[in-house]
Amino acid sequence: AALDKCKKGGKCSPGTRAQVYVALGMVASQVGQADEAKANFVAALNADPNVKLPDRGTSPSIKAQFGEAQKT
Repeated sequence: AALDKCKKGGKCSPGTRAQVYVALGMVASQVGQADEAKANFVAALNADPNVKLPDRGTSPSIKAQFGEAQKT
């Protein structure tokens, strides 16, 4: 829903869109949807190449999937 609001209003900065994609990627990773997680992380990095994972609350699988996305 947050991403839809960004798209409709167009008022979200690239950094904000990237953070939304990171959050979606983290959720997808936690529910076992690795491909979707990686796709969201790639979208986040496309929106803002400097986006980072949060300092806390990231599992090893999230970190690995984000690392894979950074390579693409």
